[in-house]
Amino acid sequence: MYRRYSDDSDDLDLLPLIGGGMDEQTDRDLLMHNRRRRQSAPVRCYHALTACISGCFSSVFSLCSRRKELHARTIRLGHGPVLGKYPPNVVRNQKYNVFTFVPLVLFQQFKFFLNLYFLIMALSQFIPQIQIGAPITYWGPLGFVLTITLIREALDDFVRFLRDREMNSQKYERLTPHGYEKICSSQITVGDMIVIHKDQRVPADVVLLRTTEKQGACFVRTDQLDGETDWKLRIAVPHTQRLQSDTVCTLTKNEMVFKKMHLGTVAFGADSFEEVAKNVRSAYADGGKVPKHSLAFKVQQAVEAIALCHNVTPLYDDDAAEADQQRAQSQISYQAASPDEVALVSWSESVGLALVHRDLSGMRLQTPTGESKSYQILQLFPFTSETKRMGIILQVRSVKTSKTLLISVLILKKL
Repeated sequence: MYRRYSDDSDDLDLLPLIGGGMDEQTDRDLLMHNRRRRQSAPVRCYHALTACISGCFSSVFSLCSRRKELHARTIRLGHGPVLGKYPPNVVRNQKYNVFTFVPLVLFQQFKFFLNLYFLIMALSQFIPQIQIGAPITYWGPLGFVLTITLIREALDDFVRFLRDREMNSQKYERLTPHGYEKICSSQITVGDMIVIHKDQRVPADVVLLRTTEKQGACFVRTDQLDGETDWKLRIAVPHTQRLQSDTVCTLTKNEMVFKKMHLGTVAFGADSFEEVAKNVRSAYADGGKVPKHSLAFKVQQAVEAIALCHNVTPLYDDDAAEADQQRAQSQISYQAASPDEVALVSWSESVGLALVHRDLSGMRLQTPTGESKSYQILQLFPFTSETKRMGIILQVRSVKTSKTLLISVLILKKL
């Protein structure tokens, strides 16, 4: 038994109703197959062409987006790479050049629907049959807006050009077989050995080989990468550290001030820090023989803990020797991974206990009486977001008796 499917087409094949082992799904599949078979030749060609173009674009996209394979690189230090061609070390943030300026600016403006609409309306006024008013009433405002946009983009791109030229022309010292030579940042190539001085921008991806600090440590700031203005410790080790500085981000200023200290039931605020300084001076003036239950002893221990439990390095404006560091105390500055550590050490200096030396193996404090207390760093427990604490194990170095005492972990909570 048969029935005819009614559709917009005039003749469709007769399909069995529900007999012969075929269900409704099979009927629908067969009907769609017959419709596809009866499509005209141009429609089939159109679909084939569309599929071909789509396949070509997909192939080109996958070829362009394919991840570049990494290979081993051999570099002769001071003589450049052995093989391979690398892009120049040039900073370029310009968006346009002489040839692309006008086309790109116009494209950026007319890619929006409203701007394109006004352009089409202005062009339509050249057709007399649909002209509404004088063309100047359409082209005048549009031309004025486009002129202002072109001038603004030109000025912004020129400012970027000046900034790039300043960055690319900064001078650096390159070590060659014949000594040092001054070169611009844009002249640095892969394999060059350059000298980066204090407060100087890192001009490219570099490998830290050595520093003036005997332990190979230095502090860098990555504000041009991630906007963080905190100092980060980097050490020249056999497996090397990478330092990068090649992008622009929003800069933030992060400063901390120590305002209050709690000792059990006693609290010292900004208006009573002078009393803290008096207790510290009193404790060290008595040769450290104050009673352990006295307030002066408790204040001394707290301030000493604050002055020791950190990762701060003191820096001097001049190249003072070890013997001149006490004399240059007024010119000291501090560097650390976080501003709160600098705030703690600066505060301990203000109440009489100053950090005058720090390296990877030890540190030294200067007491209000002018004496020095040296400590050896045995273990450092960095601050983590989980514990919200840091700790340090120090060994006291006694200058007179050359004996060492192991002190307990000093842990400070970061507020």
